[in-house]
Amino acid sequence: MCSYYGGLNWGLFQANADGLPSAITLSEPAPPTSGFCPIVIGNRDQAKFGEAIAHLIPAVNFYSLGSFGLKVMEVVLGRAGLYLYCNGRVKLWDTTGPLALAKAAGLVCCDLTGRPLSFAPADIDPETLAHKQAIVVGWSRYVELLLPKLEKAVAMVEDRLY
Repeated sequence: MCSYYGGLNWGLFQANADGLPSAITLSEPAPPTSGFCPIVIGNRDQAKFGEAIAHLIPAVNFYSLGSFGLKVMEVVLGRAGLYLYCNGRVKLWDTTGPLALAKAAGLVCCDLTGRPLSFAPADIDPETLAHKQAIVVGWSRYVELLLPKLEKAVAMVEDRLY
């Protein structure tokens, strides 16, 4: 088991239960190619949007694991270029820490239109405290290349065009 912590102008660290904390060396993944495009996506989102995304990004390699925070850390650690979360169930307390670490790593944190993630009342469900925005966390190169296609794929499904 390990924990991650850090902050802007401070660095990122990993602490294991049996050892001293160590600094995380950031390593941006190789840019997406016609055969390589690692995206972390939850099982629900993959079931709903995966086919449409794969239609627009044929090289996509989906995978999923654990919590919102672990998925964000896959991107921070360079194992994936981007994490997409669309299902509208993740709560504020599940996202604030991982998003702070992603920002400290220099990653882009935005919605599908490229708008920065918001914690304003209009963007949070007042009863559940879940995000209303879709969440994209990624290395800038991945976000620049893939965001328009991801936005289109999600819209196609939501508009029942796909």
